[in-house]
Formats: sequence, structure tokens, C-alpha cells
Amino acid sequence: MPRSSAVRLDLRALSANVALYRDHWARCGFDPLLTPDQFERIPLIGKQQLRDAGLQGRLDARHAHARNSLERSGGSSGEPVDILIDAGSRRRRQWRFLKALIAVGYRPGLRLWIVSTHRSSRMNTLVRWTYLDMRDSEQALSARYLSEQPHVLYGPLRALLSMAQELPPAGAAHQPRVLIATAELLRPEDQSALRAAFGIEAADFYGMTEIGLFAYRRAGETQYRVVADDVLAEYLPATDPALERLVVTTLRDCAMPLVRYDTGDLVRRDHTLPHKPIIEFVGREIDGVLLPSGKRISPYRIVQALEAMPEIRRYQVVQREDRSVDVLLQTSSADAEAIRERARRIVAELLGPGLAVRAGELGRSAHPTAEKFRAVRSYAR
Repeated sequence: MPRSSAVRLDLRALSANVALYRDHWARCGFDPLLTPDQFERIPLIGKQQLRDAGLQGRLDARHAHARNSLERSGGSSGEPVDILIDAGSRRRRQWRFLKALIAVGYRPGLRLWIVSTHRSSRMNTLVRWTYLDMRDSEQALSARYLSEQPHVLYGPLRALLSMAQELPPAGAAHQPRVLIATAELLRPEDQSALRAAFGIEAADFYGMTEIGLFAYRRAGETQYRVVADDVLAEYLPATDPALERLVVTTLRDCAMPLVRYDTGDLVRRDHTLPHKPIIEFVGREIDGVLLPSGKRISPYRIVQALEAMPEIRRYQVVQREDRSVDVLLQTSSADAEAIRERARRIVAELLGPGLAVRAGELGRSAHPTAEKFRAVRSYAR
């Protein structure tokens, strides 16, 4: 737990300029005018509070007329939330990302591939960075990878594993100099699959749309290095005593400040070592859907398709043991049945023939309570 004196936040200004904090703190009985320096007393917020507040409720009024860019957070949580990012925060995020790239082996001038939803810009082209749309098929991405042979490959773990299914064994195909996986828990068996296809193990990046890159781990290492020096991290007790909840606070001026934001992710730290480094980010799991061919489709193709539907508040795609697929939704639209059917058709088209796809409502009991929620979960083996 950080000491109050070490955390410099203008809580009064936040309360005056950000409706989320003014309203949430009032409901919780926290008055920043009376306790401006008692950081530990500030109520936590989570993704649900972000969603409920809406864009305007989370926006710092001092940034209301700035040119902020819009990004959407969702992925493994199944709860899309729009985030506004100001120019200063964008530059800090980009600098963090570049420093981490260099730390894991990237050098300016190398051809870098980023499997993402961002679009290439003129600057990206000049520095030889290429953005690949992760909604493209695994076959198309793999064929282009073999043709263009990038030096550095970066992307969500399941997207890389799906590409690996389409590649010849390592040695018969192009081997990148650096491979970077992100967005999910990177297990030893995943490293083995990546090594078999790409010839090298992957470095691991952990970040989130709300704050950008937070930490990275070099290939072959066990400890993560926190790179976000403008973000305060707290590690609070979790149900499992071996794990801790990751709570973050942004320390620099930004369009959408976060104060004691419970990320929903769990970490495992090594308390026997100095500085108690993180050795595992737990809970960021997302499955590929098993196709009749025996291959798995990248779940991010499904995630991106569903998150493009603004009517969807929360979603989960579940593949049953018989390989049938349920598309479960919570929607803000009065015409919920039509929205569910539209989502069902989108997922069915992505998966192709041979799988039964159903639509339904996502309720509280839509998944076993003993298991952590995954936006895309497959029980088919």
C-alpha cells in the first residue's frame, strides 16, 4: 500500500472536474475536502463504474475541448468501454511502448509487424511499422507473413497461435528476430507451440486500453519489468492468498484519469526477491473456437466483430463440448431479439459451415461461478 504522502493527486480538482468521482465519492461518503491526503480511504472503482458513468461522466472537464482520440476496451472481459486518450497521454504511451520494444530486442529500422485493429499511418510507414488487421483470417495473415518476412512480430497470443497453425515447422519457414505476445496469460505450452512455428520464444507485454503498456518480460525471463512510471500500482488482497488484485492510479494529467481503478486482473509476485517483482499476470484468458477442421480460429476475430455493435453491453461466446456455439448477450436495445440474431449470424459467418451457432441472453448464471469469466470460452477438446 502506498503512503499517502507519496501520492500527489489533486482530489478536489478531480471532484470538481470529473463527474464520475464527484458522484461516486459522494455515494461512498468520501469527502476530498475533509480528507485530501488519505489516499487509502479513496473508494475503489471498477469497469462497471466506468461504463455507468459514460464518456462525458469520465471526461475531465479541463480536456473537454481538446482533440482526444477514442479507443475501445473489451477483449477478454466481454464488457466494451470507450476510452478517450489525450495527446499528452498518447505520447507517453508511445514512448513506453518503444522503450519496451527496444528492451526485448527491437531496433529502429527493423520491419515490425503489429497484429492489431489500428491503422497504419504515414509515420508508421516511414519507420517500417506495419499494422495487420487481426480480423483477417489466419490463412491470410500467415501467407502474408511468409511473403513479407518481418523482423519483429507483435500481437495477441491467440492470434499468434492461430497463425502458427498455418505455418510450416520452424526451420522451413521465416524466423523473426523478435516475437512478442500480449493480451493473455503466456503458458509454457504456448511458448512451445510458438517456438515450433516461429523458431523462438516470445517476450510478453501486459497492458490495457485504460492505461497503455504497464509491464513487459523478456523471452526466457521469469520477472516482469514495470515500465509505466506515470501509473501508481497497488496490490490488494485477493481470495486466493497467493494472488493479489492489481489496482492502478494515473499520476499525470489526462483526459480520463483513473483513481484507484481495480483492473479486474490478478498478479502473482515473488515476495522473496527485492522489490517483489511480478512473475505472472493471472486471469487474462481467452480461447479459440475449435473448428471442424481441428484448427482453432483466433478469438479476436469474434471479439472485434461483436465490439463493433454499440448495442451490446456485455457478451460471451461459449463453445460446448459437442462443438456447438452459444452467442450470449446483454444489450441496451429495446429490440434485443433482433440484436442477438444479428450477432449470431456474424459469428456463424466467421466460423463457417459445420458448427451449430445459437443466440441467447447473457445472465448471471451464464458461466460456472468457479471459473473466471472469459469473453470467448471453449470446452471443446
